[in-house]
Amino acid sequence: ADLWAWSGVYVRRLRVILDRLRGELVEVDQGGRRGFLLRKDLRDMEKAATDRGAVRLLPSFDPFLQGHRRRDHLVDRAHYKQVYKDQGWLAPVVLLDGRVTGTWSYQRGPGKLGVDVKMFTPFSKETRAKAKEEANDLGRFLEAPDVAIRFH
Repeated sequence: ADLWAWSGVYVRRLRVILDRLRGELVEVDQGGRRGFLLRKDLRDMEKAATDRGAVRLLPSFDPFLQGHRRRDHLVDRAHYKQVYKDQGWLAPVVLLDGRVTGTWSYQRGPGKLGVDVKMFTPFSKETRAKAKEEANDLGRFLEAPDVAIRFH
């Protein structure tokens, strides 16, 4: 269903495509959800699965959040409208182990970056530290070495 929602290709055509790729695909189970992955990417996925506590700051409209028919595996329904906004807008999100745990925004100044994180539930000290690392990486990318992060 997600492949159909993401691609917009009719199911009958998707079956033909999947049959042609069968030798290159491996079936995976992601928390009870069946999916497919390119065989060449399996090792990277297995390595990432052992990285517990991984925190990522995803930008607005990140493809990770798109193309899913149902989104319960990404974000709790209670916070759905904070991520998937009216008129198709997608908020920038904080991921913890592949699940949305908050939203974030930033403000730039000369050599400065302020990152505001709205937590859906309180973050642990470790999660806050990893979010700070992500914000620092963003600061390096934006050439803003002075990074301040605030949690709300």
